[in-house]
This record gives sequence, C-alpha cells and structure tokens, in this order.
Amino acid sequence: MLGILAVGAWLSIRSKPSAPLRVASTGTRASVSNASNVPWALFQAFPSASRDTGLPIRGLVRGPKGPVAGAVVLASAPVAGESLSELTCVEYGESQALLNCTSGPEREQLLALVARREGEAPVAARAVTETDGTFTLEGLEPGPYLLWVESAEGTGLKHDVAAGSEGVDLPLGAGVRLSGNVTDDANSPIAGALVTAIFKAQSRFFEAMSDERGHFRLGPFPPGEYTLLIAKEGQKTWSGDFTGYAPEVEKTFILAGPKRVSGRVLREGTPVAGAEVRALQDPRDSPGAGAVTLTDAAGRFSLEGLRLQFPYLAATQGGDGALAYLYFEEGKRELTDVTLELVPAAHLRGRVLDEEQRPVPGILVTAEWMRGDKRGVLVARTDEEGRYQLGPVPAGTVSLMAYMKGYVPHRREQEFSRGEYTVDLTLTRAASVEGVLVDAAGRPVAKEYLSVSPVDADEEDQSIRVNGTSKADGRFSLDAPKPGRYRLEFGGNRMMKQVVEVLAPSSQRLVATPLPSVEVEVVDEAGMPLPDVSLGLWPASDAEEPDARVGWGYTDLRGRSVVAAPKPGRYRLAAELARDDFIRTASQWVDLGETPAQLRVRFAGGQGLSGIAVDSRGEPIEGAHIRLESLLDVQKEGCGSPPRGVSTGPDGRFVFGQLVGERFVLTIWKERYKLSSSQGEYGRLEVTPGMRDLRLVLDRLQEEVEGTVTDEP
Repeated sequence: MLGILAVGAWLSIRSKPSAPLRVASTGTRASVSNASNVPWALFQAFPSASRDTGLPIRGLVRGPKGPVAGAVVLASAPVAGESLSELTCVEYGESQALLNCTSGPEREQLLALVARREGEAPVAARAVTETDGTFTLEGLEPGPYLLWVESAEGTGLKHDVAAGSEGVDLPLGAGVRLSGNVTDDANSPIAGALVTAIFKAQSRFFEAMSDERGHFRLGPFPPGEYTLLIAKEGQKTWSGDFTGYAPEVEKTFILAGPKRVSGRVLREGTPVAGAEVRALQDPRDSPGAGAVTLTDAAGRFSLEGLRLQFPYLAATQGGDGALAYLYFEEGKRELTDVTLELVPAAHLRGRVLDEEQRPVPGILVTAEWMRGDKRGVLVARTDEEGRYQLGPVPAGTVSLMAYMKGYVPHRREQEFSRGEYTVDLTLTRAASVEGVLVDAAGRPVAKEYLSVSPVDADEEDQSIRVNGTSKADGRFSLDAPKPGRYRLEFGGNRMMKQVVEVLAPSSQRLVATPLPSVEVEVVDEAGMPLPDVSLGLWPASDAEEPDARVGWGYTDLRGRSVVAAPKPGRYRLAAELARDDFIRTASQWVDLGETPAQLRVRFAGGQGLSGIAVDSRGEPIEGAHIRLESLLDVQKEGCGSPPRGVSTGPDGRFVFGQLVGERFVLTIWKERYKLSSSQGEYGRLEVTPGMRDLRLVLDRLQEEVEGTVTDEP
C-alpha cells in the first residue's frame, strides 16, 4: 500500500552510497598504493605485444625539459559492448553513458561491473622509451588507439593515434594528483578504503588505498573527467563525478554509516498506535522496499540501521497518511522528534497499458498536488506487468501523469478522498518522426537541434513544439502527439536552419548544410587535452564586446569541439576554463569560409593573485566572497548555480591559484559592505595575473532607519 515518495530535490543528488565494491588486490591496475607514488612501475605486469605481427606506432616522449628516457608508453582501445566507456544505461527512458550513471538505481549496473573489476579498456601494447625518448609499440591491429605515457616525471596521453603512425609526439606533463581523507560521518578515519578513478573518455582505472589515517594519494593521471568510486568492505560505496585540472586537488570523502530516525505519528495532535512507518532512499524503489516499523502505544517509532542519506518517510494507518522528506547534515547519524501528522489520504494502484491493452513496464507515473502553499509529488515506476502503486496521497485534487519516450504523455486531474482507488492509465503510441541527419558527404551530424510542430500552428508558439537533438550517429526521434502534417525544423547549432514539411509517423533522411565553422582542440601547457572548456566566437568588428558573441560550444571528453558562425568572415575564438580558484583563458583569430578551419588552442602557464580585504579602519574582513571573470566572460554561470569564487579567511586574506590571460575583473560581496568607490567603479576592479598583496577596502553601508518625523520636542 505504500507509495514511492519523491520531492524535486532528489533529482539533483550527485553522489550516493550503495553496496560495497569488492576490493581488488593491489598492483593490478594503473594504480598508486598508499605506499607508492610511482604508478608507472605497476605496468611491469603488462606483457609486451608480439613483434612478429601487426602494425607499429613510433614516436617520442617529450617533457618540459626535452626527451624523457625510461617512460612507460601504453596503447589501449575500448571493446564494444564490454568497456565501460562504450556502455550505456537508460534513465527516464533516455540512453546515456554508463559512466554518468552515478546516482539512482541505474548506477547499480556500473557498481556491479566495477566490483568484478570488469570494463577497463584493455592494453594492446607496451613499450619503454629509449635514452633519446623514442619508443616503438608493436603488434597492433589496424585502428585508432589512445596512447598513455607515465614516468616519475609525470603523465600524458594522446587520442586517436592510428596503428602504423610514425613520428608521434607524446607530451608529458605534471598531470593531476588527487589526495585527501576518507572518513565516516563521525569524522573517524577509514583505513583500507579503495579509491577508484575511471577515466571517462576511455575507461581506465586508477586506484589507491587509504592508510591507517584514512589518507590516500592518487595519481598522477591526465587532466579530464572521471567517475570516482570509494569502497570499503562493510561500508556503502560512495560514487560521484570528479574533474581534474589543477596539479594538486585535495578532498575529503565521507562513507556514511547507518542512520537512526525516531519520532511520533499523530492524528490531530493525538498519538496514533499501530501506524506503519516506512523509510525509502529512492522514489523509484519498489513498494515493498525500505525499512518498516509500527508505532507503539504512544505513537512513537524508531528506524535504525538505515543506509540512507536522504530518506523519505511515509506513515499510514486506517486510511490516513503522512509524508516527510528528511535530510541528514554532514556528520549527523540520528534524527529525533520527527513528527508525522496523519490526514485523510488516498492510495492509488493500477496498470499502465498501451492501446492494445498490453502492459508497459518502466513507465514513470507521478502524482502531484498542492495543499495550501505546499507542493507534493509521488513517483512510481511500473513493473514488468505494468503495475504501479502510489500513496499515501493527501485527499483532494491530484494531477496524474505517465510518461515514457515513444509515447504521448498521459495527463489527468482527479479528485480523491480517503480510501483505495484503482486507476488504470492507457498510453498512446506517439506518431514519431524518426530518422538520421547527415551532411552532404553522408556523414552523421551529431548534437544538432531538431523540432516538429503542426503545420497550421503559430510558429512562435513554443508550447506545441516537440524538441530534440541528434545523437552521435546522427539519429533522432521526435514524438509528435498524433498523426498528421508537421513542420520539421533542423539546424541552428553547426548547421544552417532548414524547414521541411513531413508526415507523422514517418522516417526521414535529412541532409544538413554546414555553417562556416572551426574545429577546435584545447590543450594545457603540456599539450594534454582539456574537457568542458567554454568556447565563443566574436566577429572582428565586435571582438571586445561580451554580448556580441555569435557562436559557442564546449569541448568534449577529448578536448575537442566545433564552433559555427552565421556567415563567413574573420572571428576571434576565445576559450575559457574557470573554477573557484583559477581561470585560464586564451584566444586566437581565425578566418571562416566554406571549408572548416582548424585551431589548436593552448593554455599557457599562469600566475596567481592574492590579497586582503579590509574595512575603512584597516581591520581584516572575514567571509567576503571574491569572484574573478574574464573581460569577455566566456564561461557564464548558469541560472541557479552557486557563484564561483573564493572567500576571505579570518585574516581577511584570499588566494587565486592560477590566472592565465591578460586582464580580469574582480568583484567582492559582503553583506552590509561595498567596495570603496576609490578602487573600482560599480564595485568592479580590473586586475592582472601576478598581483600580490592586493588590498581591497570595503566601506560599510549606512543602515536605513525607519520612523516618523514629528514637530514634537
């Protein structure tokens, strides 16, 4: 009878604990144990490829000081259907990379594979550089490979090196080192925790073990995006995302221990005995999942041993129900005095069927309601027989919706009073417009915008549009609500906008015309590719105007992107990578025409910036938030995202580790203070890399005094 509880916040959780991973023996991966900082030595376990067959790759490993001798070079390639970087999971009916499925029930597939130490891209060949830094990898099958290099001096990689290549230049840089502590939620160190970082661009495992102090040190490994797992026998596994850019990154990870929740169930202020109270972690769990207990004669309940960070509580008794969403602050193991107030409630169950009355499994069914100024949501997922259960739902008007890709969303509003209801939902197959988007040469076009809308509809009415994006293989699917004639629009990202009239359902092969564009690769000072770098194009006539940007993009896991402009001409391409305590920028001029241009943008080495914030009396100000942005502000912060920047310490001091570029704008915020007008107009101060002991003076704002002026003495 218990439903599956949800609130909007659960969708944003980026890391969760789960079942423990099996701890692998040390020395079997590209790993660094707690006793070693030389990961390349572990590669001695890999046999060299046969020299008698296959193709070679020859090249030179070059570090900051020149050729590097004794470095280990590996060639790896993913295996379709086996390597983690090639596998996908389905979340909400949409397919995405398995290595991105680090929360919710979908991540169990990932954890199961890693627990068995499966899914790593196999090493095809190995070599050690000669005294002059040269290497030869032999015995390779035809095809592209990812080359890795590691030595005591650092690490590096190079994507898409074809077997048979000669003269490959393989850069070696400092790489990224991740260190920190693993603790429980009582801040006690956890020894023997296995820390695994999986390179997303091609699944390779980097591992370290925490010592008796809970400390670990992992790396060096190349900059980039990683899936991070932290496991300890008898503990829940932590999983999340990690992006490494800075040479040294330090973090603390908490493996949450069992939790306890206690409280009372009331009805109109009176304790309720015999009420069922259930705790659930994920709103899509099956109805029988979770810990359950009954209240005693005083209405009290206690649930112990909960492996939940964000539990949902549901209480039911005699046709009434109550819901609560709980949050454990970091380091807290117990919540007491939780009160659940029972109100008349409905319990919904039923089946989701298609037009031919066949069950549809995996459908998300939601119930949403407003009671006063409070919004509530319940979410369930249908089983193999199409069955679902939702409850308790407070009596009143409830909006029900069932949705899955390939079907028309089913929406209905219904009034429910106390009791049990059977609500069967019928989904109609969408009149899908499917197909493939290609260029004039027949190559698939990925990440291009498409939409369909009825031909007789207002072109400006966005509510009747069905939008989508082409996949890596150029395929797309747009679910029109019913058969008929539609306006299909595609392009606007890297392709010219085109509009064609189509019938739904139908299959289409669309040929797109490219816009003038530039193929960009962004690398660091050592030449290693950088993902998630923001890119922008500015016309030469407005190259200094932030709002004049005409093209944009982001680099992928391999540090690459394509940025398009509306017409041929001369443009300034700017690249920016900004985090809390550093900003790297670079720009180049490029002429765009019929043939795509190619640019390799390299971030140079940078300098830091530091200073102190003081009041008008020269006293340090703690907790002032300081933000830096480039003059073009290429990497704009998203709406609702936390502001970038650093905060001043008790001594008023702040530090930015690295600025790469010419000029930046500094802003500072502190409640009831403002930057002195003598330092910057509108609270903005222009700064340059390398500034030390920058002194920021803040004036205290005058507090407004409300009152009434009278003539009385």
